[in-house]
Amino acid sequence: AGAELMSFEEGVEKGLIRIPVYHEPMRLVCPIECNYDQPVHREELPLKKEIYVEWSRNYSDWHRQTFGELHPQLTVAIMAHLKQFMEQNRYWSIVPLSVANGLINNNGFQIVTTAFPLPYREISIVTAEGQDKNPTIQAFYQCLKEYLTTKRELS
Repeated sequence: AGAELMSFEEGVEKGLIRIPVYHEPMRLVCPIECNYDQPVHREELPLKKEIYVEWSRNYSDWHRQTFGELHPQLTVAIMAHLKQFMEQNRYWSIVPLSVANGLINNNGFQIVTTAFPLPYREISIVTAEGQDKNPTIQAFYQCLKEYLTTKRELS
């Protein structure tokens, strides 16, 4: 049994151990042509132009509390689809900072500041009980922690 990196805030199944690794802020992104005022208010975002990604259960709960029980017009699970739909249809989405940076580095996208708080995504290592002491997993975790110290946007 090994270790997996997961976005997994909602607890762990019996026999598994969750070790939080980092928290990543979420950001609102859209094509530059969208021209939203900054900071944008929740009410100014057309829900019919949202691309929804279920990042985690906590994110889904936050989304319901913030935007209500309305189902998003479009849900994707593949990041290439997110970029494609956003480019073609001037959609917006709330994504982790690492995804937002990837989109804006491809030009044509922007991060829009919001007048409402956005959640964080937590990434954890999940191992089978007892495997958290495995030297290989410990070495991986130590290496990962060292790498993450170079990433200021992650805490």
